[in-house]
Amino acid sequence: MEYCEQGDLLCFIEDNKVIIQRPKECHLPLYYSLVRDIVRGIQRMHSLNFIHRDIKPNNIFLKKVRGRLVAKIGDFDHTRELDENMTRSGIGTNEFNSPEIYLRKDYDLSTDIFSLGVTLLYMFAGAYPFKFHNLNITFSKLAEKEKPDIQSIIEPCGELPDFLSQEVRDMIHSMVSF
Repeated sequence: MEYCEQGDLLCFIEDNKVIIQRPKECHLPLYYSLVRDIVRGIQRMHSLNFIHRDIKPNNIFLKKVRGRLVAKIGDFDHTRELDENMTRSGIGTNEFNSPEIYLRKDYDLSTDIFSLGVTLLYMFAGAYPFKFHNLNITFSKLAEKEKPDIQSIIEPCGELPDFLSQEVRDMIHSMVSF
């Protein structure tokens, strides 16, 4: 993996919370550029039939390339070629996992998309999409039912900042919806 001297996306989010939640017009191209880089990285992995299974801000690294801040996906410890044997294994980071992973239900490449949606929601709104603040309670509520109603514990992204275009809002909503 190449060296990314600008740290990870989590540090960037924490260091720039005020800027992210109240950006100047000139900052939006940077954020959209980072999102584009992340989406392209996931798209490339998926085109090769690989699933990351741990997309989160700590695993997205930043570096300068020709004066531009670029996002790179890293930490491929949990990345595997998608096959039938691993589609029920619990892996990754709870806050960013899709409910299917936590509940050890069948999952596919869309689990990375869910994790990306949670990452973007955290990046732009500083929040997770779960109604309960304690993830153990949240996922226990899911596990209590034989056929859990996932929508009953997933909020439709809460309040995304007004500066985001409707297209970006819709994209994030669709990523964390079922």
